[in-house]
Order: sequence, then C-alpha cells, then structure tokens
Amino acid sequence: MRGIIPGKVNPNEVKTFVDEYAIKFPVSIDRDFTDVRRFHATITPEAILVGRQGQILYQGAIDNWFFDLGKYRQRVTKHYLQDAIDEALQGKTPAVRKTEAVGCIIQTP
Repeated sequence: MRGIIPGKVNPNEVKTFVDEYAIKFPVSIDRDFTDVRRFHATITPEAILVGRQGQILYQGAIDNWFFDLGKYRQRVTKHYLQDAIDEALQGKTPAVRKTEAVGCIIQTP
C-alpha cells in the first residue's frame, strides 16, 4: 500500500499530513501526474487497488462515510476498499469494482 499526492506540493506539508493522520504506509508526491494518468485518477482522495499483474481491481471511495462534498454519514456502513482487498486476497474478483469517490477534482496540466 502506498499513498500518492498529485501535483507540486510542499514535502513539509506532506510530512505534516502523514504525521497528523498517523499514516503508516509510504506516501509519495506525483509531481508530473504520472501515476494519476496511469491509474486514471480523477478525485482526491480516491482509492485504487491494483492486482499483481497491474490491473485495477477496485477504484473509488474508501468507504461510504462521505456522500457529497462536505456531507458525511454519522457511521460508515460500507467499506468498499477493505471489502475489495479481502476478496482479492481470497483470490476473488471484488464484487464492487468501482464507486464514485467524493472529494476534490485532480487538476492535471
């Protein structure tokens, strides 16, 4: 697992973000949008689960906490990314392959 932050962001801001949210996986900056283009990412945050052969197994929201910009549920009831990971680890194709992520549009040059 790794996090990718697109654009020309300050590395110190990334470190602050990682520390503030206690992120335990590597986070890199995608300054030239290579990964954004490779995975057809359009929103941040957007989860993308990639299989061993590089195929996208799941893409979209992490869960259903946010349902619109600035609007969220009191309790998460669907764990899209976790379910996809669990199914992939069992050798299954995830039942839900794509959802709509809620967040900011990634502006590519």
